[in-house]
Amino acid sequence: MKIIDKAIKPYEIHINNNSYNVEEFTGNTDKKGNELTKNHGYFTSIESAVEKIVKLKVNSNDDIVSLNEFLGRYKSLKESISQTLSV
Repeated sequence: MKIIDKAIKPYEIHINNNSYNVEEFTGNTDKKGNELTKNHGYFTSIESAVEKIVKLKVNSNDDIVSLNEFLGRYKSLKESISQTLSV
């Protein structure tokens, strides 16, 4: 099973029996046409996977910001994603 949602784009959460895997589509495909992804970690809970996505999204911007601005972005993004996914 996969969780694909605009709130967590460009990331996806792939769920198997033992873990929640955070994947990012690279924009490439292999010779067979399968989408290639970059793995950002294996997590034992959906909450941990969402937390990783929040960190990746906050850190994807190269802006120089104050600590307060960073924490504000982090909290806002985490709340937004958590509400969307009902975590």
